[in-house]
Amino acid sequence: MRNFNIKKFIFRTIDPVHIGTGGTQLGRVDNSIIREIGTNIPKIPGTSLMGAARAYIEMQISPPKKKNETYENMSNDRKSFFYTFGFAVEEENGISMAGTVNISDARIFFFPVYSPDKGPVWITTKKRMNNVKEGLNKSDTEEEIEYFEQNDYAGESINLGWMVLNFEKTVSFKSAELKEKVSEIYVVNEKIFSQLVNSNLEVRTSVAINPETGAAKEGALFTYEAIPRETWLYCDVIENDYHSDKFPIENKSPMDFVEAGFGYFEYLGVGGMTTRGFGRMKKEKQFDVQINGSVK
Repeated sequence: MRNFNIKKFIFRTIDPVHIGTGGTQLGRVDNSIIREIGTNIPKIPGTSLMGAARAYIEMQISPPKKKNETYENMSNDRKSFFYTFGFAVEEENGISMAGTVNISDARIFFFPVYSPDKGPVWITTKKRMNNVKEGLNKSDTEEEIEYFEQNDYAGESINLGWMVLNFEKTVSFKSAELKEKVSEIYVVNEKIFSQLVNSNLEVRTSVAINPETGAAKEGALFTYEAIPRETWLYCDVIENDYHSDKFPIENKSPMDFVEAGFGYFEYLGVGGMTTRGFGRMKKEKQFDVQINGSVK
């Protein structure tokens, strides 16, 4: 009997998303965003997803801590919350516990690029598509198992403004609901994908305001980059219910809390610059992931 399960979540950015590296630097922009080390492709760290989901759920169901409160005398909702996301050592009884959910980084798989000939199109790679559909539960409908429709167009090319690029095939969502939101998806070579993504990030310029004059503060001009809106990302969430015998919870599972937290991203956002119109992304789809193999 396994005490863990995995779900794959699909997100679509409805605002630019900025997850900063934590400081300014010399380069194309002052405030750059976090990237994958090996590919240099932007990502949304799992820590950012976890922190935002935890904060939004805590605001909704977890009242401020009461004096002399311990895990044993918490309400059921509050117990469920801390069981899901973990808590630090309690001085009185020495109890501490890691959370029971693991959230992976959200990685890009459909990225929007402007084409002078076709308008907005999306690019992806074969490897990233396979990562999205890998392990989908075989008990789901055939539409969800296949997930993508594919058409081969060997030798054809697409104009991306500064580059005319040969592509291997086009794909589209099987799901009619998702197919309406994305059209003209082109599968490109993995070697060029990173360059295309980094050349089409959103870059904005802002300035700090002097509170005394209400005008721009001298020397406070800065630039920052973001993952553009209409980018599609995926992440995995593992619910590892490894000590349910010690800390049993009722009514809600840890995965329920994560799903609810992800739902708030559409309204409250994730990452920085949320007061400047950044950060919102919508949870478009979620799938159970089939776990192969067993330990005897």
